[in-house]
Amino acid sequence: MDKKSGTALLFTVTSALLLSLLAPATAANLDDGYPQNTAAPGRTCPMADEGFKTVSDYSGKTLVCTMINGTKRWWIQGDPLPEAPSAGNTPAPGNTSDIRSDNQLLDTADTSRRDIAAFPIQQR
Repeated sequence: MDKKSGTALLFTVTSALLLSLLAPATAANLDDGYPQNTAAPGRTCPMADEGFKTVSDYSGKTLVCTMINGTKRWWIQGDPLPEAPSAGNTPAPGNTSDIRSDNQLLDTADTSRRDIAAFPIQQR
């Protein structure tokens, strides 16, 4: 590969990488362009019953009032729902499988003290 084609390839790969990293940051909101005070994907629907359907005058799509993560929101019929946020390391109520016993915590503390004691103390 000559120097000119190598430079072109490097430029192309770098440009593609930058575009792929910046594209999510510039993505439009679900309700961009929808008029205010009308049903739009992602907007709340507190006054409508869950399961109520309406056809958007803006997009012509059927919107359904759907419970999403505990909040009623308009969603396009047939589109996949967004995933629920991860609960992280918090155990579910009643689930104690991730909770350590006091003895396990003490054992861990004892191990840590032994490991620290193994390091020589350096004088300055």
